[in-house]
Amino acid sequence: MYSATEDLTLYSGAYEQCRRQGGMVAIPRDEEEQRNLVFLKNCVNNGHPFWLGIKKIAGVWSDDSGTALGNFTSWAPGEPDEDKPCSYIVKGDHEVGERRDNWADTYCHSGFSYICEIEVQPDHTVPPCSAAATASQRADDGSMARVATIAGSALASIVLAHVVLAYPNMFG
Repeated sequence: MYSATEDLTLYSGAYEQCRRQGGMVAIPRDEEEQRNLVFLKNCVNNGHPFWLGIKKIAGVWSDDSGTALGNFTSWAPGEPDEDKPCSYIVKGDHEVGERRDNWADTYCHSGFSYICEIEVQPDHTVPPCSAAATASQRADDGSMARVATIAGSALASIVLAHVVLAYPNMFG
């Protein structure tokens, strides 16, 4: 399951939020997961870059546990281009050409949106698609968020994707 937010945060903030949800910052491991994450990212906000859970550790691009990337990558042309330790999915709206929706490296203190990848437990019950209405939900910090559930054949490998769209001023 993937949970996405358009809130902008440092990589460390995204890491902590995903950890609190029992997951990690999302990492696409194949072309299908890349398409799914890009689809979800662009549904939330195609004008924001989104963190990837891939960091350069001792010169090797790895997940937060230190496991090196497998064979799949989706670096934008010319990327990774410098000695920057974090990575993100390039925004999808104004970016031109082949960079759009591909990966780039950056500094971890940039402010980006993020997607958490959360393992679904085998006994997890998924509601039917007809129950996929938007609703308000109170976050841990007391703020309100609007939650929309997205599912469909384009996301066949995702049991359920929760898109969390934060509206900090809406609920005062």
